[in-house]
Amino acid sequence: KSDVMSDLALANVEALASGEIDVNTSYGYGLRDCKDSDGNLTGKRCELTHPYDTCNNKLTWGNCR
Repeated sequence: KSDVMSDLALANVEALASGEIDVNTSYGYGLRDCKDSDGNLTGKRCELTHPYDTCNNKLTWGNCR
């Protein structure tokens, strides 16, 4: 797990240095579905995935627990 966090930190530093940071983007996160106990889609959220993934926070919605 520490290697993933190290890669994520490095990716964030590289993005900051190159001016690529977008305040609406979560770096190291991917957009994931949220579902209720019956499997019905209830929303979307940004979830920690891979250091080079990005997730646009404007695309999150609904009820995610």
